[in-house]
Amino acid sequence: MKILIVDDEADIRESLGEIFTEDGYDVICAGNEKDALTAAGSGVDLAIVDIKLGADNGIDVLRKLKSSFTHLPVIMITGFGTVSLAKEAFQIGAHDFLEKPLRLIQVRTSVRNALEGVSLKKQLMRKEQPMVHSPILVSDAMKQLYAQASRLSNVRESVVIMGPSGSGKDLLARHLHYEGVRAQGPFIVSNAASLPVNLAEDEFFGHEKGAFTGADRKREGCFELANNGTLFIDEIGDMDLQVQAKVLRVLENGEFVRLGAGTPAKVNVRLVCATHKNLESLVSTGKFRHDLWYRISAFVLNIPGLDKRKDDIIPLSEHFLRQICNELCIEKRFTDDALVFLSESTFPGNVRELKHLITRTAVYSDSHCIKRSDIQAHYTGHSIIQTTPKSTETVPLSEFSFGPDFKTAKLQFEKDYLIKALCSQEGNITATARLIGMAQSNLSRKLKELGIEYSDVHNSNQATV
Repeated sequence: MKILIVDDEADIRESLGEIFTEDGYDVICAGNEKDALTAAGSGVDLAIVDIKLGADNGIDVLRKLKSSFTHLPVIMITGFGTVSLAKEAFQIGAHDFLEKPLRLIQVRTSVRNALEGVSLKKQLMRKEQPMVHSPILVSDAMKQLYAQASRLSNVRESVVIMGPSGSGKDLLARHLHYEGVRAQGPFIVSNAASLPVNLAEDEFFGHEKGAFTGADRKREGCFELANNGTLFIDEIGDMDLQVQAKVLRVLENGEFVRLGAGTPAKVNVRLVCATHKNLESLVSTGKFRHDLWYRISAFVLNIPGLDKRKDDIIPLSEHFLRQICNELCIEKRFTDDALVFLSESTFPGNVRELKHLITRTAVYSDSHCIKRSDIQAHYTGHSIIQTTPKSTETVPLSEFSFGPDFKTAKLQFEKDYLIKALCSQEGNITATARLIGMAQSNLSRKLKELGIEYSDVHNSNQATV
C-alpha cells in the first residue's frame, strides 16, 4: 500500500518516510498543496497531512483530497491543535487528528487502523460483486451482449445502452462498471426522466451553501459523487435540452460548476447512459442535441426485450424465486407445468414484469409447490392485451346508470382509466405515459390533480388478482 506524507518540514517528511518504508509501505512525500494533489492523483491508499504547510493550509488540502478522492483516509497532524480545528477536520472527513510531537506508536496505530478499513472495504466489494451484479445469461443474445460489454469495461469513452423498459439496462451498466478498472470507485445512478428541469442542474452539479433560498449547506451533485467511478444516467432521452448542454461541457473538459460557485471543479467520470427511445430519431427532430449524441455514442449496446430471448425466462424465474424465498426464509419451487406456462407467456414489461409476477406468486401461494394455476392467478399479461382494444368500444346509452353529473362522471372515468393503465405497467409512470400516448409531465400532473397515490394502484392491482 502507498502512503502520501504532506508536510512543509523536510525533517518530518524524511523521518515519517523512513518509518513507514521500514514497515513495508510505499511512501511518497509532498511539501505543498500542489504537489500533494498531484501525488494523490497518481494513486495512494492513505494521506498524512500537516495543518501548517507554509503558505498553504492543510485544511484546504484535506477538503480537496476528500472532494476528489472520497474514499481516501486522511490523517491530520499539527503542532497547534485546538478543539475547533479538530472538529472542522472531522466534519470534512478526516480519519484522525494527531498533535505534535508525534508518538510513534500512536501514528502507527492510526495508520494501521485506516489501512485495515481500506482493505476491508475492498474485500467486501469483491465479495458482493458476483452476488449482486452477476447476470443470468442463458440465451445466445445475452451471452454475446455481455461479452461485448466486458470488452468495453476498461474503455474511458461513454456507452449508450438502448432497450425496452424493464429489460435490464441498469444491470448491464453495473456490469460495465464492476468489470473494469473503475470497480473500486463509486457507481452513481440518476434518472433523467424523474427530474423537473429546475432541479436537474442541482442533481447533476450540486450547489454551494447559500446558492438559493433553502440551500443551508453545500450539496455534491452526481458528477462529483461519481468522481473516479461511473455515472449511470437512465432515460437520458428525456433530459431537457438546457441540461444536455451543461452535461456536454463536463464531458468535453472534465469540469463543472456548482450552483453558486465561482470557479469550476474537475472530475474524472465515465458516463453510461440508458434509454428506451431512439436517440437518433430524437436528434433528427431537434429533441436531443446532436453534439451530445456524438459525444456519448462512441459505443452503443442494444439489449433485447424478453420476447427476443425466451431461453432466459425459466432461469430468471428460478433466480427470482430463490431471491424472494431467501428474503422471506421460506422454501418453494415451481412444478413442471408452471415452468411451461412461464416459458409460453408474454411479458410486455420484460424482466421487471417477470420479477414482479414471481414475487407476487411466491408471497400469495399457500403450497411449497408453485403450480400453473398459482401463476395464472397473478399473471396480467394476457389481460392487458385483451382489454386494450375494448376501451374504444361504444357502450349503448341504455346500459348507463345516470347517477353523477357529467363533470363528476368524467373525473371518475379518468381516475379509473389511469389506475388501470398504471397497473398494467406495474406502476411505471414512464411506461404508462408511452402506453396511453401522453407526455410524462402531463401524466404526472394529471395524477396529482386526481389525487392518485401508489396505494390506489396497489389496491386496484390486488383486486384484479
